[in-house]
Amino acid sequence: MSPTRFSSSSSSRGVWPWAVAFLGFIAVAALVLIVQSRRGGGDSPSSPPAASTDREIEPAARERADAEAPPIWQPSKPYAERSASSSPSRIIAEEEEAQGPAIIRGRLVDVRKRGVAGVDIDLWDSEGGFEDSTETDGNGEFEFEIEDVLEAGFTVCVDASGGLETDGEPANHDHFRHPNDLAPGDDPVECVLELLPAARLVGFVLLEGTREPVEGADIEVTSGLAAWDGDYVDTLSRHDGGYELTITDFPSERVYVSVVDDEDRALYLGPISYAAGKTHTVDLLIREPWNLSGIIRDRATGHPIEDAEVTWLAHASMHDPDVETAATDEYGEWELEEVPPGKGGIALAVRAQDYSPAVVRVTDPDAAIVIDLDIPTRASGIVTAGSDLTPIAAARVTFVLRHPDGRRTEVTESKTTDSTGGFELTLEEVPVNACDVLVEINGQVVLDGPLERFTPSEPSPGSFVPLALHVH
Repeated sequence: MSPTRFSSSSSSRGVWPWAVAFLGFIAVAALVLIVQSRRGGGDSPSSPPAASTDREIEPAARERADAEAPPIWQPSKPYAERSASSSPSRIIAEEEEAQGPAIIRGRLVDVRKRGVAGVDIDLWDSEGGFEDSTETDGNGEFEFEIEDVLEAGFTVCVDASGGLETDGEPANHDHFRHPNDLAPGDDPVECVLELLPAARLVGFVLLEGTREPVEGADIEVTSGLAAWDGDYVDTLSRHDGGYELTITDFPSERVYVSVVDDEDRALYLGPISYAAGKTHTVDLLIREPWNLSGIIRDRATGHPIEDAEVTWLAHASMHDPDVETAATDEYGEWELEEVPPGKGGIALAVRAQDYSPAVVRVTDPDAAIVIDLDIPTRASGIVTAGSDLTPIAAARVTFVLRHPDGRRTEVTESKTTDSTGGFELTLEEVPVNACDVLVEINGQVVLDGPLERFTPSEPSPGSFVPLALHVH
C-alpha cells in the first residue's frame, strides 16, 4: 500500500471555510462595541465616561450595586448637609461619644484621707434595686459605666456587709445619694466615700414613769433607705437594762428604732440619723400599750357615721405588725385594744364611704377621741414646664398617703393630664392632711413633694384644692 499524500491544494480547501467564519465573528463583535460606545453604556475600559444622562438605573441593578457595596459608613443625614471638614471617621467618633455610657466615679478614703484599696462598692437604683458592683483600685478609686438612665435618688455605697473593718473596728456603710437623673451623654457624677467606724448606740431600756430597768427587751434598728429596705440589726437588753448595738449592715442615716419587751411594752422612734465614727448614748423608755376608743361623726350634721373604718398606722420600725382595724357601730363608736404607741403617740387612718379620709394622731389615751369627717376633697390643677409655662399633656399625677413618721404608704390615687395639661379628681383614699404629690413624665418622676407646697392655701378635708404643678 502506497503512503497517503497531502497536497497543498486539498489542505487549503479544508481550512478556508473556518477562516471566513472567524473573520466574520470578529467583525460582528467590533460592530457591537461601536454601537455600545455611541450609546454611552459600554463596559470597555477605553470608553470615556458619560458626561450626563437622564436614563435611570433599573431598580434591580441598583439593588445589586447596593448589596455589593461595602457598608463602610451610612450617615444619619445627607452628606451634603455635613461640614466639608467632617470626615466619616470623625462623624462616627462624635456619634459614639454622644451615645457613650453614663459615668459614675469616686474614691474611698479612710479617716486620714488615704485611698482604701480592694473594697466592694455597690450601685443601687432609686427604688432599692441592685444595679452593679465594682472594687476600688490601689488608690481607692472606682468607676461605673451605665448604659441606661438612672432616676434621681440612685445610691453609691460601701459594701460593709462582709465584716469590713477600719482601725480594728467595724466599718460604716457610707453612701452617696444623687438628687438628679443620670443618662448616657451626661457629665460624669463624682463622689467621695469615707470608711469610718460604724455608729454605735449604748444606753438603758427603762419603763416610762418609774424608770425601772427592763431585762430582755428586743432592740431593733431598721434602715429607712430604699437600698436597705427591711434590713436591721438587733440585740437584747441585759439584766440591768443596758444594751450596746453597732449599726454595721447599712448606713446609720435615717434609721428607725423599736423596743419591745415580753409584756408588749414598747417604744418606736424615727426616722433618726446617727453620725458614723461616734458613740451615741440613747436611753429607751418603753410604754404600756394603749386601749383606744372614740366616735366618728359627720362634721356638717353632727350625726354618727356607721361602718367607718379606723386603722392603726404601724410605725416603720415594726416588722410585719398585726395591724388592727375597727369598724364603727350604729352610734359611730369604735375600739382598739393593746396598741403600742410611738414616741409621738399613735397614728390612726379613718375612712368612710362618701367622706374624705383623714389621718389623726392620738397623744393621750385617756382623752375622748372625736373625729369629724367631711365630704370628699376635689383636687384640680395643671402641669406646666419651662419659663413659658408650656402645658404638659399625658403627665401622671399621683397622690400618696404619707405616714406621720415621714415614710410613704402604698395607698395612692392617680390621674393623667389631658391635652391642656389639666387634671381633676376626687380624693377618696388619700387624705389631704397627709399627702405627697408626684408628677411623672414618660415614666420619670420630675416633681415630688408634700401637697401643701403646690397649693396657695392650706388644704383641708372637704374643700376644693387648686394645684399649680410646675416643672423647671
